[in-house]
Amino acid sequence: MLSFKMDKPGERKLKTLIYGLDGAGKSTAAELYCKKRDLHPVCVDMDDTNYTDVPRVDINWKQDRDVVNGMKEIIRDIQRDEHFDTLIIDGCGTLSNLLIPPIKESQRAYLLRTQNFKKIWKCMLNSDINIIFIGQKDLIVTEENDSSKFAEMINNMVDWKFRCYRNGSAFKVECTKWRREKEELY
Repeated sequence: MLSFKMDKPGERKLKTLIYGLDGAGKSTAAELYCKKRDLHPVCVDMDDTNYTDVPRVDINWKQDRDVVNGMKEIIRDIQRDEHFDTLIIDGCGTLSNLLIPPIKESQRAYLLRTQNFKKIWKCMLNSDINIIFIGQKDLIVTEENDSSKFAEMINNMVDWKFRCYRNGSAFKVECTKWRREKEELY
């Protein structure tokens, strides 16, 4: 027999993608996004480029299985910790590369990357935390570009997408996808 789950108003956890080029203010935008919503984030800084005041998790992963197990452990730890409710994954392109096992067959390697990410994503969906992905142009999915399955999965799963860019010396943010009311990033 099927069982149905109904989200109560305000219960659905945020799944957000913030993307843009280097120096566009993505990490800062994620921090402000959390402050506006009274979220308590912790960051997995894949590229060591997050200079915000958000607490960071120390990682030292060597192989794809370390990444899968490490991400799942972080998700479970955040869920158990009363001080945090949000995971920021800063550097999704690097995460994508770390999920590729060191094998010679390139086609099989990319299939295994997708399977590895599905394990992490399943853990995310079964958790009770908000997820914010931060990525660069490799996460931009359009009909014209040849995006990766990894990028397509993230783009399809998030409820909101925000593009960060610079206009002269000003930082700008625009919402490019929303599943409920359109909202401002911060």
